[in-house]
Amino acid sequence: MLGGLLACSAFLAPAIAEDRVPEHEGTTVNDFSFLVGKKVIRHQRLKESMAGSDEWITFDTNYEAWTMLGGAASIDRVFGEVDGKLFEGVSVRTYDKESDTWKIYWMDIWNSNLREQVRGKFESGTGTFYGTEVYRGVTYRMRFLWKNITETSARWEQAYQDPETGEWETNWIMDFYESDD
Repeated sequence: MLGGLLACSAFLAPAIAEDRVPEHEGTTVNDFSFLVGKKVIRHQRLKESMAGSDEWITFDTNYEAWTMLGGAASIDRVFGEVDGKLFEGVSVRTYDKESDTWKIYWMDIWNSNLREQVRGKFESGTGTFYGTEVYRGVTYRMRFLWKNITETSARWEQAYQDPETGEWETNWIMDFYESDD
């Protein structure tokens, strides 16, 4: 089903691919329209999370995104080489009008089960989303931040919360830039 959805979105993308920056203070159906189109992502990932590491790994991937259903759904594809291996992942974002929140789902070639990662909303130009993730056998509270959103770029940050101290450790940063393609 997801394959058909992606094929359909690829067919429709040229007709709906408009870069629009949300011009509002709260959550709306078009919050993720800033991602539409082709981009390059510069990744900075901690070599080891929740271990006091300050060593970052940097790499780039390609990115494509589409909105659907009048902006109430957003689908994207991340692809390229990661750690010397081919990588491909897909995010699906859905807007829930009743709760005024977004749900973000993820799957990739290493874990092909589509799963909900986080839920949240945009306020004052920043998207804040929370969920949980198991990392090395420990369940951490996880936070995604979308910020520094412009017509041509955006920043995403992932952090885990230390269950003992309550401190957040940012472990992954992605800077999105317009692609020349």
